[in-house]
Amino acid sequence: MKRAVIFSVLLSLFWVFNASALDFKVMDMRDQFVNQSQEIKALMIPKTKDGVLLTAMFDSCLLTATQLDAYFSMVSIFETLTEKDSGASAIKFITAWLDGIKNTGAVNISSLDSARPAEQKTMEQAKKLKIRFASLNKLVEDELRKFGALSISARQQKK
Repeated sequence: MKRAVIFSVLLSLFWVFNASALDFKVMDMRDQFVNQSQEIKALMIPKTKDGVLLTAMFDSCLLTATQLDAYFSMVSIFETLTEKDSGASAIKFITAWLDGIKNTGAVNISSLDSARPAEQKTMEQAKKLKIRFASLNKLVEDELRKFGALSISARQQKK
């Protein structure tokens, strides 16, 4: 009976994660990175003084959007879990991926802090992107807390 209750709780949590992947804040953040990449791309004109910085910012936006797309795909791993599988390995993998996204965001923030744009529009985009990465890192922390709770549940289910 105890296993059935724990499994139903885990199954409910997995379902919530799958349902929330469609409309939660991280998905909105992904869309914001894609939109900002388009704004940055519009600034890449032949005579810009910040071509290298704009290219780096554009690439970081697209890389981040791709990382988030992969995260959403990984969340669907939970749909394949069986009653005998606690999902501990899936949780560990997704947690490591989220840590990678957070570390990449920290590197991007550091790079933007040291950048010295020559043009005002580039400076504005850099500030906006830095704020966006900080917001993403906060959202990733929230996701990591959720998976931490799932990890504890999975370990308890094994016992």
